[in-house]
Amino acid sequence: FDIPYDENNYINDSIAFVQGNLIIGAILASLILLLFLGSLRTVAVIAITIPTTLIAVFMVFAALGRSLNVISLAGLAFAVGMVVDNAIVVLESVFTHMQQQKSPVRAAIEGTQEVGGAMLASTLTTIAVFAPIVLVTGEAGQLFFDIGMALSASILFSLFAALTLVPMLSGLLLNQAEAQQMLLDQVYRQGNWFERMVAKTSGVFRFWQGRLERGLLKTVGWSLGAGRQGRRLVILAIPISLLVVTTRLLPAADYLPEGNRNLVLWLAAPFPGTSIPEAVDLSAGPRQFVSEQPGVIRTLYVHRPGLQAIAAFLDPDEATGQNLDGMVNQMRAASANYPGYRFLVPRRVPIFRDPGKEFEVQVIGANLDQLNQLQQDVSNQLRSLAGVQNVRSDFVTGAPELQVIPNRERLAEAGLSEQELGTLVEAALGGVRASEFVDGRRELDVTVQLQDTFVESPEQLRQLAIFSDSGFQLQLADVANVVETTGPDVINHVDLERAVTLTVSVAREAPLGALLQQTEQEILEPLRTTLAAGYRVELAGSADVLTETLLQLGQAFLLSLVITYLLLVALYRSLIYPMVIMVTVPMGMTGAVLSLVVANLIPGVVVPLDMITGLGFVILTGVVVNNAILLVDRTLQLQQADYPRLDDALYHAVSDRLRPIFMSAGTSVLGMLPLAVFPGKGAELYQGLGIALTGGLALSTLLTPTVVPAVMRLLSDVSRSKLQRPKTEFNGHSASTTSEQILTEVAGGSYHTNSGK
Repeated sequence: FDIPYDENNYINDSIAFVQGNLIIGAILASLILLLFLGSLRTVAVIAITIPTTLIAVFMVFAALGRSLNVISLAGLAFAVGMVVDNAIVVLESVFTHMQQQKSPVRAAIEGTQEVGGAMLASTLTTIAVFAPIVLVTGEAGQLFFDIGMALSASILFSLFAALTLVPMLSGLLLNQAEAQQMLLDQVYRQGNWFERMVAKTSGVFRFWQGRLERGLLKTVGWSLGAGRQGRRLVILAIPISLLVVTTRLLPAADYLPEGNRNLVLWLAAPFPGTSIPEAVDLSAGPRQFVSEQPGVIRTLYVHRPGLQAIAAFLDPDEATGQNLDGMVNQMRAASANYPGYRFLVPRRVPIFRDPGKEFEVQVIGANLDQLNQLQQDVSNQLRSLAGVQNVRSDFVTGAPELQVIPNRERLAEAGLSEQELGTLVEAALGGVRASEFVDGRRELDVTVQLQDTFVESPEQLRQLAIFSDSGFQLQLADVANVVETTGPDVINHVDLERAVTLTVSVAREAPLGALLQQTEQEILEPLRTTLAAGYRVELAGSADVLTETLLQLGQAFLLSLVITYLLLVALYRSLIYPMVIMVTVPMGMTGAVLSLVVANLIPGVVVPLDMITGLGFVILTGVVVNNAILLVDRTLQLQQADYPRLDDALYHAVSDRLRPIFMSAGTSVLGMLPLAVFPGKGAELYQGLGIALTGGLALSTLLTPTVVPAVMRLLSDVSRSKLQRPKTEFNGHSASTTSEQILTEVAGGSYHTNSGK
């Protein structure tokens, strides 16, 4: 015996590939930390959170009985760069306190306390967006759960590590002189030759990074100050303009990725009446064609009544999306060379239960002739749509059949009814189910069949013996006509109504959502206005699943926005500051769409907006707000301490938090980068998600340092223009009410931060 095909090979290769991407992502995240910090000891303090967090997540998966599949491992790989974010913020704060001549232990304690509230807020907002994912059902919902559990567990454990492990290691390993040199952008000149080389390389990197920071700070300073509302509006107009453009570029939706299994099927349906030996002979040509194609290592032929399947197994190393599509196109082009088939349809075999790039149109009505004509008209219109490769119908005519047409007058003379005649014919041909017999747990049908009756020709059926109610023996031909004709092979029903189902195969590069919309608007809606009563046409199959999943995903996205905002309101006890933070969400969405558009411009690359990619937009809701949380939280701290003026506090908040923002964004983006750009087995399942996350996070990181101060200052301008400025008292001190204080009154009523100061 031989196993013709084992899909475990594809699954195992995919798991191995994503494991490799996880390791590469961890290495890249550590390298970017090394460039920012220039110290092996400092990087070790942060990087230790990666294996610690992953081990904790493995324990959670084991406790819940969940397996580590391709999707959950991809979720862990996405989390590799994100789990160090909290550690980076803690370490940067510890360095700041060490610069104030504090001991490493004291700096670790006070630095962690200073940023603890901001880290808690950012972690909770990131995790909270996964709660609405439970609304999504079906296969997409199962995949979302695996990714969501991997990411949320990783980020939650990273917070625990940042609050405990990082301060402890900082107090033990960090060098005060080294910390001061790094904060002053000086090259660390101690240590061995390797440490000095790393420090010099980091110095070059930090030089260019410093120029970028100074440029952003100049932009922030340019927009702040009294009477500069126009400048602030200019800065705000940039993300708004990008958002307007991207709404027009948003690609149409798909359901789930197909995967690149090394298997292509050629489905063939011989004409009705073709015997099995004839069908086998017919398949010789297509089988020979498939076996001669380059890259095909094995073929398999399966036959069942009415349908043949020729399976082509490609070399696993050659099973890329482009090669699989090429094989499908070659089969489709050769289909016209083989007569005797009702249809020859090649198709890729998706990794999920979903049929892949297909949808169905159901034509429902009573009269078979009208149904047949209607389904032919719809089929012809569907074939004219760009992106449609094949349309096949389940309404098969031409099958030989015998019709028994009762003669009512002769039946009445014999004292028989049409129902009794039908029962006799059925009992003679195959038997009539009379009852059922229960044998333990088994239920067996009890069938009544005429004894010594064998019908194998129309003439024998006509001679079937029938007895009248008076006991006279008749033949079936005496009370009915037996007509040899052709008819449909099977009559399908939908909700007890006769129906014909058209299965539409879609090209890989054609978005399923766009074709569904085009089919509905250009074909079905005009057709419904002309249909007779009792007839209707509807989208079905993957169309229904896609529509339902899109609705659920949209609800999850909106709910994630609401949860994030309410959570920030609870944490800040303010309505205004969460609004400032939520401004970053559209910027993340813009970056995600632009990255998908750019990726699809690359020749040979097709990245559809499927449901897994759409999950990235939900995840970004909780991720892109983290940078804004750091800025707002630091601004409030500085207003309490050294810079009561909002302009000064905003400027110095950006100055203090730019480096940790760039470090955390750099580790997150580079940690996800292998999943977004490296081709390989299974990469097509999560590549779109990786591209959306990296693009959204990168663009929002570049815009947040300038947009958030501008928005916060604009709100101050609005509040100052609407409210008077009476005497007020803050923290026991009387002062004239400034616009910054009015903003604080509107926001929450006091200068209160999460640090408790």
